Order: sequence, then C-alpha cells, then structure tokens
Amino acid sequence: IIVGKIFFRSNCQPHDLLALKTVERLFVMVSHCKQFLCKTSSKVAFCKLRSLFEKDIQWNLCLKQWMMFKIFINSDALSSDSKQSRNHYDGKVNEVDTEPPQKKMYLADTHSISFRVSCKSTGVIRKFFSPYKLSQFIGCSLTKICNWKTDLRNPQLEVYVHASEDYFTIGFPILSRPLS
Repeated sequence: IIVGKIFFRSNCQPHDLLALKTVERLFVMVSHCKQFLCKTSSKVAFCKLRSLFEKDIQWNLCLKQWMMFKIFINSDALSSDSKQSRNHYDGKVNEVDTEPPQKKMYLADTHSISFRVSCKSTGVIRKFFSPYKLSQFIGCSLTKICNWKTDLRNPQLEVYVHASEDYFTIGFPILSRPLS
C-alpha cells in the first residue's frame, strides 16, 4: 500500500472488479518498482528507464489484458443479456482460437494502438524530471519499442505514469471515469 494507492492481483472476473464501489480507479499495472530516477544523473536515469521499457516490461501482454477488460466492458454494455456476456469471458489471454471473431480482431492488432502518456511527478523527482520531459521520453520510447502511434486528442489507450520519491509506477486505466 502506498498513500492513495492499493496494488493487488486478482483472478476474479471483470464484472466482480467493476462491482467494487470503494475504489476510484482500476488500472492494469504495467510496472511498479522502487524509484531509480533521483539517485543518478539524468543520463543514467534515462538509460535505466529505456532498459526497463525494452527488457523488463511485457507491453503486449499488458495491452492484451487491458483489451480483454475493454472487450468485456463494451460487450456487457451492448448486450441485452449481461449474464451471457459475463459467462463468456474466461479470463485467459492466450487462447485466441476459442474467442469470437471480434475479440480475435481486437487482440491481433496490438501494433496499431494509438496512445498518449499522462505523467505525474512529485517531490524531488519533479525538480529533475518534469512531467512533460518524462511523458515525451516515454512516448518516444513506446513508439520505437511497440510501434504504437501517439494521439494526444483521442487515444485508444492512455498510459499513466506516476513518479514519486519512492516508486515509479506505470498503468493502463480500465475505465475512463471513477467507479465510486
């Protein structure tokens, strides 16, 4: 637990997570690590950040998990029988052959995602790495690593980054507005 944030893993169905009324936002956690930006020079910090992005984070797996939630939310909203759409979701990311055609299309095209980075830096980090500087670096890195396209006005995916004095966290929001 961090002030204002609770991290947890869950094997429950998406509708169970969306039924939580005591949480404000839900994210697919991409990375959560101890802060490394403020303990080194900016050049070394950006090298470590690039290494984290290129080697340590499984971007496509996180994106597929996020897409599964989006598919569930969209199918649940459009379906007249929400029980049927809830029972259809099996929580497995890699079984593409058993999924309906709309899911296959959605999961197969992970390289044409449009995104924007929303960054928050607090405390000492803010003095050395402004949110703008971090967002710009992360956006350029994602474009190179994942072949995603930046779209600041109407992105399909928002990448949230929070750099505090203690932790560096990256997540994809599941919903565009708070649950509570």
